[in-house]
Amino acid sequence: MGTLEEILAQLKAQDSRLQELELENGRLRDQVADLKSQLEKVEREGKQQAAPFRKPRDQRKPPEEHKTPGQKPGHPASYKKPPADDQVQQTRQVGIGCCPDCGGALEGKQTHEHFVVDIPRIDPEWVRYQTESGHCDNCNQRKSSHHPDMPSRAVGAAGVTFGHNLVALATLLRTQSGMTFRKMSRLFKDWFGISISPAGLQKALARAENAFRPTYEQIAKNIKTSKKVHVDETGWWLAAESHWAWVAATSTCTLYVIAKSRGHEVAESLIGANYPGCLHSDFLNSYYPLNCKKSKCVSHLLATIDKLQRRRKTLDRDARFHFLARLKALLQDAIGLWHAKPKMESEPYQKQADWIQSRVDELLKRKPRDHDNLKLCRRIRKYREEIFRFLYDPDAEPTNNLAERELRPLVISRKLSGGNRSRRGADRTALLYSVYAALHRQGQNIVNAFLDALYGRRTILI
Repeated sequence: MGTLEEILAQLKAQDSRLQELELENGRLRDQVADLKSQLEKVEREGKQQAAPFRKPRDQRKPPEEHKTPGQKPGHPASYKKPPADDQVQQTRQVGIGCCPDCGGALEGKQTHEHFVVDIPRIDPEWVRYQTESGHCDNCNQRKSSHHPDMPSRAVGAAGVTFGHNLVALATLLRTQSGMTFRKMSRLFKDWFGISISPAGLQKALARAENAFRPTYEQIAKNIKTSKKVHVDETGWWLAAESHWAWVAATSTCTLYVIAKSRGHEVAESLIGANYPGCLHSDFLNSYYPLNCKKSKCVSHLLATIDKLQRRRKTLDRDARFHFLARLKALLQDAIGLWHAKPKMESEPYQKQADWIQSRVDELLKRKPRDHDNLKLCRRIRKYREEIFRFLYDPDAEPTNNLAERELRPLVISRKLSGGNRSRRGADRTALLYSVYAALHRQGQNIVNAFLDALYGRRTILI
């Protein structure tokens, strides 16, 4: 048995060890609670797949905070204006002789106008082209006449083809509305009285693919020479195998590519080996080897912070929660400064930007003991220049929202159709969606542009 001092020292060491174990026990309890909550959430969502992208209940706004229909109060009145006289095809007089309820006489009659704009039922138009052919002795081939409105020279069993208007409408329904081929087949049958199978529609879209290919190639060239580009990717299915749908978007063009890989070689093929502009992306490691200026999406960091805060919403006084709150406020202040830049003088703006950087320095001096916060700090240290590039580079933006918005049509198409069954179908999907998105971003009349390409009036549409 030792001396009194040795016994006191042992007790003190045991108390210190006990406090450490209690802290560790508390952290483990929090972790177990988080894991249980996540497991319950996954189990619930597995049984509620009707709307898999809906917000969790704890993130939804209460009913009193929901947006009301229509525009905000104080906006100019918005209504459908009546047509000009030369736009009215017919006028129908609807008189009233007596009271429709009691049959009594009416006095002080007035005349009113009500306009109805509608779509007439359209019957399909069949056009017979009677061509001629003959054998050329010089060429030793049989030559036939051809009209520019004829999609094909085929005769016999293949002598019936679909016109350019039908192909343009099918392409629009596929790209703009994300409609499946089976639904398009029913629409053409019910509304136009045209029988066309889903396979026939796919062959019709192959004509659009051939007509749009020069435009698709021009989009790819424009992406490689742009000042800034936003790139993102999402999962895709091709012949029941996992693939990736990539998007590269600028202010005027959108390029889609469906590839087997999620590696940097795909991103490099989109923007080029030595891209001259600024690449905006999330924190996927595939973008790290690319040789160009990069800007990372601050919204992804804010989403990560929100996720961690929701897991620790009961720990308001916990140091881990305060670290996340300070980091979130810093990032939001940086985005707010970027939005205010056009209205600020150069010197005050620079002071505000330097102040934000000093706050970053102060925050990164700490070494959080929490594993998730430590990972967040390491990410900011690794990508600090790319995260805050938007404060100094006029070509950089704080978010990658453009690429994420441009991916939504493909996400919806994947949900409805489950991807593609063949490599050719995947390439066609990427091409058609790219051309439609580029025309839409440039504000062109999409139907007229489709018809120009199909009729051969324009080779490149952008």
